[in-house]
Amino acid sequence: MNHPTPTDCDPTPYTAPMAVDVPAKPRRNWLLITLMVLFVGPIALMVAVVILLTIVGVVGGAMDQDQASIPAEATLVSSQSTGVGVTNVSPPTSFDFNGQVFALKFVADDESSGTLNEYVPEGETLERWSKMIAFRDQPIDAEPAAMAEAMADSLLEINPQAPYAVWHSEDGSRSGIDFATWQGDIAEFNVFVYARSPRGKRIVSCQYAERAYGDQMESFLDGLPLRRRGLIVQAASLGFQY
Repeated sequence: MNHPTPTDCDPTPYTAPMAVDVPAKPRRNWLLITLMVLFVGPIALMVAVVILLTIVGVVGGAMDQDQASIPAEATLVSSQSTGVGVTNVSPPTSFDFNGQVFALKFVADDESSGTLNEYVPEGETLERWSKMIAFRDQPIDAEPAAMAEAMADSLLEINPQAPYAVWHSEDGSRSGIDFATWQGDIAEFNVFVYARSPRGKRIVSCQYAERAYGDQMESFLDGLPLRRRGLIVQAASLGFQY
């Protein structure tokens, strides 16, 4: 099986300094009209930013990101995960990931928007967390690549300065995006991996995110070029829930 990974030809899109005080400027993009994704909860693009992208359509045109080569150490299936979702089973209330216990803090299950399970380290809250893991199963008839590209467009609507990379598996079965963004006194790094659900016209995804606050933001963002690849490998090991 071919798995997505960040591109090797461009070592990192995070080499330029990130101006954390640069205000976001809106940008018109009609892709958001034809392919939209519903994301709820305190995730992805900063506190109080809820991406309400509800219309699903067909997207044409070539992808403008380089397709990645696939080093063995960056596969989606690792010793920590079978990469196979568990069907019709209630989400675990907690699990161990890289030696840290993550507790279930938010569950949404709606016929129109799908399911969302969010976990943060034990002792932390959704109001203030250092790491978050989320699993989604959404009733969206779209390709994984289109989902990753739509997330990139949503990101740039919020923060045009945000660095990101989109990557795809050779067979097109899975795609991912990683990015950094910031707002106010919060900086955040995210990885999303998308795949088609085996349960029909649906998309499943896993998300891994880290945050830094206040005077820790600058060192957090400056350190991402060195940490990025390892964080993507961690996220890719999570697999999916459906």
